[in-house]
Amino acid sequence: QSLLRFVNWCETTHFRLRILFTPWGEALVRKHYRDAFVRISHVQNVIELGIQTNLSRDPTWLEKADRESVSLWCTYHPSQVSRARFLRRLERLLQMRIRFSVGMVALREDLAEVREMHRLLGQLERNSGQPIHFWLNAYDERPPSYYGPQEVDILTAIDPHFAFNLQPTPSLGARCRAGIGAVSVDARGDARPCH
Repeated sequence: QSLLRFVNWCETTHFRLRILFTPWGEALVRKHYRDAFVRISHVQNVIELGIQTNLSRDPTWLEKADRESVSLWCTYHPSQVSRARFLRRLERLLQMRIRFSVGMVALREDLAEVREMHRLLGQLERNSGQPIHFWLNAYDERPPSYYGPQEVDILTAIDPHFAFNLQPTPSLGARCRAGIGAVSVDARGDARPCH
């Protein structure tokens, strides 16, 4: 009900919208999320529409979406899906001309996988002629010495913004667009200034 209420609001508001869905869990395995995403993509005042996904669902459902507004934030978890399957889904997105980025949590045990994914995404980018941004998140629950200097150098060479994850910028009290140019809407439909 809340999602439908949000879709209806998107269709009737006069605001120009840029929307990013960041669900807890994988929303796109649920038909009502896929249907809502496609419907919102066709709303004239929706400039950009994105969603975080692990690509566990075949992306062919996006054929019904407005590809000018849609993009995906694709997270690769080597423990949850095979690299080959994930890459096949990315190739399908490229064929469909759907914009996307790919990211991973930079776990130390996945360092070889991070490097290989970086190499393979470079090949996909060259073969398709479409840009593919690859980003890395620092492992949140890490002890202070989790990454050594050599690992930080390797990960920063892959994603120049990786170091920002290691020491997030304090934001409490800082100027931002929260509540003015950006809001967060939870699953119940409640809006807040921050995520």
